[in-house]
Amino acid sequence: MQERQREYKRLLYEFGGDWPSKKSGRRLEVHVPSVAVPDSRKETSQYWWERQNAQLGRLFRVWDPSIDVVYVTCEHPPSELLEYFYKIMTLRGIDNPQGKIQIVVAEEAANLPRVSLTTALLCSPKAIRRIRTIAKGRFGYIVPGHVSPLEVQLSSALGLPLFGPPPTKVASLSTKSEMRRVMQTAQIPSGPHATNINQADKFYESLSVLIME
Repeated sequence: MQERQREYKRLLYEFGGDWPSKKSGRRLEVHVPSVAVPDSRKETSQYWWERQNAQLGRLFRVWDPSIDVVYVTCEHPPSELLEYFYKIMTLRGIDNPQGKIQIVVAEEAANLPRVSLTTALLCSPKAIRRIRTIAKGRFGYIVPGHVSPLEVQLSSALGLPLFGPPPTKVASLSTKSEMRRVMQTAQIPSGPHATNINQADKFYESLSVLIME
């Protein structure tokens, strides 16, 4: 586990160093839209499995001519649906979308109906080998649906960095207050807001200030 953690950090460090010079060049995005659901809720969560198959909109990342997409799924989308997507892409000016998209099915997903897509992929050697073959010699990265220790293992297994925060920071960065701070740091315009509200008095004080503004 420690070796995987070191490999994950090494890949992330190299990715950060390469990004400024390579972000405008040709690159490969490996989309793993895994849904994070606690084990205690998987049996009762309706359509949990379907939610992991409902992010085909990620395929439209090929709108950027410099991006190719590998989309990982637990079952292959219907050919009619893919043809519909490709037709829309073509009408929107995307040349040869079929040549820019690879669908990879985690072959063990059908045998593991109550695990996340990331877990199913880690248990699917054929899918892992195929992704590694596609990504070989290319500048690529994993675009996860959620970041957990499992995604760290996947990063090490594929030899690709994660495009996302470390698992230890996911919870804090997922809060609205923290996201506002991130947007401020990135100098992205945002509406009126207040952060670091952890008491009722602070809430009413901040709300009053925002109303006056």
